[in-house]
Amino acid sequence: VIAGRIREEAESPLVLDFGEIKKDWSLVTNTFPVPVPKRDYVVDARLLEGDSKVKPGSRVLVAWVADTPVIVCAIASGKKLK
Repeated sequence: VIAGRIREEAESPLVLDFGEIKKDWSLVTNTFPVPVPKRDYVVDARLLEGDSKVKPGSRVLVAWVADTPVIVCAIASGKKLK
């Protein structure tokens, strides 16, 4: 049973997704539109250092690791490039 479960996990691809941090700090992603409370997602520690780049309203890149969303970075529209 354990070997089968490990095989299933190894076969499931890592999924990258876009998301948004809501006013209550929950995370909503494109593929999982149900709000994920902040206690149930993980943030790359570099995004928490100094002047926080992740705050309500931030668009983020999310990596799904098994069933845990991991915020990898904050993102912005290409329109903001100068």
